[in-house]
Amino acid sequence: MTFNIDDSQEFFDVSEIELEDYDKKITQQRKNLKNNMESILSTNLNSDGSIEGNQITSEWFPKVKADVFISHSHNDLRAVKRIAVWLEKKMNLTAFIDSTVWGSADDLLLEIDNEYSILKYDKKGKPTYNYTIRNYTTAHVHMMLSTALMEMIDSTECLFFINTPHSIKLTDFQERKTRSPWIYNELKVARVVEKRKPKRYLTEEYNKILTSERIFKNYTVPEVAYDVSKELLKLNHLTRDDLYMWNKLFDENKSNQVNALDVLYLKHPVEKR
Repeated sequence: MTFNIDDSQEFFDVSEIELEDYDKKITQQRKNLKNNMESILSTNLNSDGSIEGNQITSEWFPKVKADVFISHSHNDLRAVKRIAVWLEKKMNLTAFIDSTVWGSADDLLLEIDNEYSILKYDKKGKPTYNYTIRNYTTAHVHMMLSTALMEMIDSTECLFFINTPHSIKLTDFQERKTRSPWIYNELKVARVVEKRKPKRYLTEEYNKILTSERIFKNYTVPEVAYDVSKELLKLNHLTRDDLYMWNKLFDENKSNQVNALDVLYLKHPVEKR
């Protein structure tokens, strides 16, 4: 399932301390990755001296277990972190934010280029890179990142797109466009990726809980229509009121051990293929 969230800059009741704790956790993760950079490159060479791309992808952009993939502009990262903390704190859901979990594609590219692309150094020790080789290495690193993003979108149950002026620009012709190749890629993937019902839906008892009148009757927040591009039209729109209602209904039904995302799906049913 895919959702479009457009009013998340001031997000709920996440404290600064909670946000700092989240930052500390992810800072250590990224530090560990960066410390392993040299060994990742040196130990992932084939017998012919070529780089083992699959292994580097899995180590630098590791697949992690998460419920929700958050597509966003890096300019909105602080607000997105708040959403991640809120999802974990209120809904028992793990959010995936690429820049907080993975190593930087630019760092990986620089390390590879320093090994393979340098033509010469100037008097100050600043390198000049071979333009042709740089194009080649950039294509490979960006393909690694793109592939890893596709796999994460496919493995998570939901995609939340954070729609802000940083991620989407409204043109004079009322078209909604992004200048980020990565947001474009993520929305394209979200549009075509196979939509699957979670395995928990196979349990008859669980389905009975979901269809009980007590849960369903309260979810009456009206739909809001927006004129968006083809990719955004594929996303279900979520307002701040929708998110508050989602949290409220989940709290009311925790005793039934209902997954938080299934409460959300009551308004946006899981599509069948």
